[in-house]
Amino acid sequence: ALSLSCTNFDVTFCSCFTTRHFAVQLPIQLSYTYTNTEMKNDFISSAWGNVVYGDEIPYIYKHAFNAQIGIEHKWMEANFGARYNGDMRTTPGHGKIAEREKIPAHLILDASLKGHINKNITITLNAINLANKKYLVSRHPAGLRAGHPFGIYGGVQLHL
Repeated sequence: ALSLSCTNFDVTFCSCFTTRHFAVQLPIQLSYTYTNTEMKNDFISSAWGNVVYGDEIPYIYKHAFNAQIGIEHKWMEANFGARYNGDMRTTPGHGKIAEREKIPAHLILDASLKGHINKNITITLNAINLANKKYLVSRHPAGLRAGHPFGIYGGVQLHL
């Protein structure tokens, strides 16, 4: 039987600054998550092989940081975000992560715009991975897989 332990520590700061003169809000959000995982027994897995007590659980980032800043007005919203994920192991283990078993740390930048045409119609524009950074997200089950490349998505929201 599989037995594991997961300790998670989250810190989030969220604030919104308002300027009266321009009727503008400046929302800011910062969050950090630390996750420590540990297998609590030895076992053999068809997916992972020989797993021993104390091994870290694969595919869980130990460090994750997110920052967002925006500007909001009655008819418009603009946001900029940064997401950082630390090194992540792809197989159970402990200590330093071997290069062939690691998803390297990466920082991804995103942005979004919203235009409120009226109370019923909002136009949206989202840009993902602004720097078109090439980064890994997985090694299993079918080899290396890259993260989302640069992308722009638009839409219309109808509030009926």
